[in-house]
Amino acid sequence: MIVRNIGIVGYGSIGQKHHQILKSMNDDFQFFIHTKQDDVKSSFKTLEEFSTLDLDYIIISNPTSMHYQTLKFLDGHFSNINFLIEKPLFETFQPFQSQSNSYYVGYNLRFHSIISDMIELIKGKRIISIAIKTYSYLPHWRKNIDYQSSASALKTKGGGVLRDLSHEIDLLNYLFGNLQFNYADSRKISNLEIETDDYLLTCGQLECGAPFSMELNYFSRFNSRELFIETEEESIKLDIKNFTLTVVGKTESVTEYDNNINSSYQNMHQAVMSNNVKNVCTLMQGMLVLQQIDQLESLSSS
Repeated sequence: MIVRNIGIVGYGSIGQKHHQILKSMNDDFQFFIHTKQDDVKSSFKTLEEFSTLDLDYIIISNPTSMHYQTLKFLDGHFSNINFLIEKPLFETFQPFQSQSNSYYVGYNLRFHSIISDMIELIKGKRIISIAIKTYSYLPHWRKNIDYQSSASALKTKGGGVLRDLSHEIDLLNYLFGNLQFNYADSRKISNLEIETDDYLLTCGQLECGAPFSMELNYFSRFNSRELFIETEEESIKLDIKNFTLTVVGKTESVTEYDNNINSSYQNMHQAVMSNNVKNVCTLMQGMLVLQQIDQLESLSSS
């Protein structure tokens, strides 16, 4: 598939990021953007106008709460197009299928070299436990945007720590197979002026039987994204914020990686545009994450 004309639906911070990354990949790409903003080149204010364009690849990066209706509309106007939808796929689980287009979800961490190296590192090893800890401070997420009015802060826009940080759920699925959740506590516990949950703690079992735990929050001034893997012979730590992979035990090493997270987006886009989608999050895998989010919220409220 030769990609020349790229459509972007939604031109907030993440839509602009996709635009800049794709532009850096190929100067010949032509971009067509659906946005209400007045000062954006080649922009279209309505989906009806946007749907008449001759496009080769479409990015969905409007608010999560709008994804479902956007896809339903565009699926009826395009055929044989690859779509990439920003995560999470929808606000809550809703059945969706297409007979004419292919849909993928933008879990770009799958494409960082630290993840592929870790996969090779644990091959053939018995995992005995997994722990994920992801801490961040929501007011520092987006420059020049009031966090209180951001999509993350608003239930109506599909915000909340569990949806914003669903990368971690996808990574567990991608790396370790089926997950069984046994406990969840999801709620707002800080003084952030938001209406969404800012904290999640969950634990359960991996497909191999090993226990796992995951803790996410919006309110920590420590900016960290860490995955700890314990095997019978080694302890492995992935520091995705500082791009280091540390191994202690039978073998010992510290590997540092390029700290440009944009490379993972570039690799993901290239995979989708070239139909080399073995490692891309599929529509069904994106729906599984939504079902798991619903399950975690149900566990938390019970």
